[in-house]
Amino acid sequence: MGQISDWLSSLPPSSLVILIDEYDAPLTASLDDPALFDRIRASINAFFQVLKSNEGCLRFFFMTGITRLKTFFPEINFLDDISLNGVYGTLIGFTEEEIKKAFPYYLREAEQKLGLTEDALVGRLRENYGGYSFEPEAQAHVFSPWSVLNFLRHPGQGFKNYWFASGGLPTRFLQLPGNHALMSPDQFNQPIGIPLDELSASREVSDFPAAALLLEAGYLTIKNKLNAAEVELGYPNQEVRLSIARLYADEMLRNVNRLEVGVSRLEKMLDCENVDTVVRQFNAVLNTIDCRHCPIRDEASCMSLIEVLLMGAAMATDVEKHSAPGRSDLEVRTRNRQWVFEFKFARKASEVSRLLAEAAEQLLTRRYGEAPHDRELIRVALVFDAEKREFAAWESV
Repeated sequence: MGQISDWLSSLPPSSLVILIDEYDAPLTASLDDPALFDRIRASINAFFQVLKSNEGCLRFFFMTGITRLKTFFPEINFLDDISLNGVYGTLIGFTEEEIKKAFPYYLREAEQKLGLTEDALVGRLRENYGGYSFEPEAQAHVFSPWSVLNFLRHPGQGFKNYWFASGGLPTRFLQLPGNHALMSPDQFNQPIGIPLDELSASREVSDFPAAALLLEAGYLTIKNKLNAAEVELGYPNQEVRLSIARLYADEMLRNVNRLEVGVSRLEKMLDCENVDTVVRQFNAVLNTIDCRHCPIRDEASCMSLIEVLLMGAAMATDVEKHSAPGRSDLEVRTRNRQWVFEFKFARKASEVSRLLAEAAEQLLTRRYGEAPHDRELIRVALVFDAEKREFAAWESV
């Protein structure tokens, strides 16, 4: 650090621009090794101390990371944290207007290759790669530059998942003490309310709210402002939602041989096999999952577990999809089919028949899945028996 300090002190005032991307990548990579973490923190701290003592040479300094600087380096007070400043809400992503202005040629090429209008294409981009909001009011939204650029480079490949390979927080963070509840399938897709001061607080990693770190890492984004002091967090888009489902599925199926239980065949089964085969496959997978690790307590947790299972196999799903008559529990699209599942949860075997009839009637009277599409529609009423811990009855309607 002495050489760096000597060089900085020799520079004219306001002559140096420093840009640092992911300053804390070494820290987050060593979250499960406290000794290594402390050594890395000491090295980074020494670097910032050198900068502070020579800040007169700085013309501009910009740095990104997923943990707050003052959490680890409280003595460094010469930097301004703009993470939740609405003025900079669109700084680190593409806005819709910027995409249309900067990439008209590539958008036209994508429209031609995919047979979409401009509005339909931008809508699909928004659904898959947009939705990020970095301001408490949740008014401005941006797209992931990495994902948009990769899509525009190869539009003929469709709306692939580019985020998982490039991003975010290491999976082992989710296994740290205090974060295990986050990996429970019944928490998937659940909105998270969090006080604003929790997002801006400085604390050690062991005390960091999981939701706050996941927001900084891009797993979650600000969806709504609940009140003056609290915001709601959720997944920004389908790309991230699929990535998170993959993490949940990995946790849910740990120590399970996926080939033996047929997880990898689920998409093909849903596209080709009959209802009986599909539901029996659901039961086969459920029988391999540790009930202590993934308890199924009610209809919501049952539905979430199946959703995570399907999304972990890279299938497109919609939960509680709105339509004029109501909201369906779970819809799944494959190449040739549109599945609509209506779940019921029976605490006792004597309830199964009645609940199956209720689910079937609900599918018919509310006409779930009848919006225009070019796939074969399959609607299934399912009843989960809590005593047997399996789907005990089902019916195609």
